[in-house]
Amino acid sequence: MSAADRPTVFLTNAASRRPPHRGPGRVLTIMARPRPRFGELGDGRVPALVPEWALVAGAKAGRLPMEAYRGRYLRDVHARARQLVPGELTAVLLEGGSRPVADGDTLICACSRAAAAEGRCHRAWAAEALVAAGWRVVLDGAPLAPEAV
Repeated sequence: MSAADRPTVFLTNAASRRPPHRGPGRVLTIMARPRPRFGELGDGRVPALVPEWALVAGAKAGRLPMEAYRGRYLRDVHARARQLVPGELTAVLLEGGSRPVADGDTLICACSRAAAAEGRCHRAWAAEALVAAGWRVVLDGAPLAPEAV
């Protein structure tokens, strides 16, 4: 599949509201505990990319080194690799039911763009897994090249 044939998914933080950071589709959270008052719920969540709360809490408290968090998160995500491919990656919608993540949808978390750029955010790790699964990924406004993953 060429890059042009791949559906596009955008990954960014909840504070980013416009292109090139957000796509034209739905906004879906990949957070373990999104905060509604900060706009982190979006239109629903993508369970296959949501980290375990214990990992998030451990990393935030300094009990779990970032590399250990990354390794455990990626192990969990790669165990669900078949669920990540276009057409199979599913969003559970706030309005009820579930639907596949679609071309142009945006996946959000609360981490800053700087944290993602420094590799300290699970959305950056998820972006790599999504490229490998067949998506065209725009991470914080910049397309990821499939050969860079």
